[in-house]
Amino acid sequence: MPQTLLAFLAMMIVTLLAINQQQRVLRIYESMLDDEMEVMAAGVALQALEIVEAQAFDSATLGGAPVTDPSQLTTLPFATGNGCSLRGLNTLCDDVDDFNGMTPDTLSFTMRNGVTFAFEVTATVDYVTTTGAGVAVALIPTYDKQITVMLQDVPQPGGRRLLFNPVRLTRLKSCDACS
Repeated sequence: MPQTLLAFLAMMIVTLLAINQQQRVLRIYESMLDDEMEVMAAGVALQALEIVEAQAFDSATLGGAPVTDPSQLTTLPFATGNGCSLRGLNTLCDDVDDFNGMTPDTLSFTMRNGVTFAFEVTATVDYVTTTGAGVAVALIPTYDKQITVMLQDVPQPGGRRLLFNPVRLTRLKSCDACS
């Protein structure tokens, strides 16, 4: 009888070790999947930043009009929800701050094998000042704007997300027509 109990205990210990090993492998796999999703999201975020940054700095600078004083620029707060799309720009979205608080848009990343992952993209735009300590959000118009895009993957069937945390990329845009 004692040998049977010892054999049963040994089987339980081996089973627990096997389960722990499988859980560890699963966590490594999920971490690798998250890393791959972050790389894809960073690529899509860079694409979104380039689309927004390609627009004019401000409505006051459209057509290359010179701006000699920051008070000529769009006043705060920026309008939100302008219906801007990153897939097909409309006439309402002709400068950077038009994308502030945009309705979430969906951009996709297609892999070589044809599998497509969709990401929901939002953007915020702020006037900023640069100091020796870095960049700070300004409460008045300046010659610099900070564009931030945030991406989160669209939930898979069943509501599961493959990207654990949203990806944020930020870029500064300076006014070229300002002096």
